[in-house]
Amino acid sequence: MNLLIADDEKFFAENLKHLLKSGTSFHIDLAFDGDEAVKQIENEKYDAYILDINLPFQTGDKLAKIIAEKYMSPKIIFISAFSQLAKELKANYPQFPILEKPFEINQLIKLLN
Repeated sequence: MNLLIADDEKFFAENLKHLLKSGTSFHIDLAFDGDEAVKQIENEKYDAYILDINLPFQTGDKLAKIIAEKYMSPKIIFISAFSQLAKELKANYPQFPILEKPFEINQLIKLLN
């Protein structure tokens, strides 16, 4: 599975990548801001996108719109440390799951499979 993780918390994103790669065959790219994520989305097709809601330059919901316009039925999982933002986003994007940080890695793996 080819994944893109977009999160501006580098330590979190790198740890998440490490945890997901342990025992899986996932190929994972990282983006640390919205603009970097847009470049990767334009140049690579991913099986799933793990998007932080509160990214600099392009927010997670803006990235979701870009992805949804480019690909039919994308697998997008939002992540956020801000429960209020997560609740607001859930109302606008009920088709995409949202995990609130901190979350169990097994929750994410279950959503990816």
